[in-house]
Amino acid sequence: MFVSDAAVQPCDGVTFRGSPGYGSAFDETPGELEVVVCDACLDERCQRVVRVVTTHTVTARREGWDPDTLG
Repeated sequence: MFVSDAAVQPCDGVTFRGSPGYGSAFDETPGELEVVVCDACLDERCQRVVRVVTTHTVTARREGWDPDTLG
């Protein structure tokens, strides 16, 4: 499943990285965990997978610009 033992580089799999959530047996593990899940396992259990999309809204304002006031 791994292309190299030196780094987590999956072949036919996906790498996830994050901190275990509350309620997990690993929730007090310091740092993050890096986990590889094979594509076939994701496909078989797609009903358990949720895609999270984060969007950011940027608010801007328009104001006059006078190059003589730059300093």
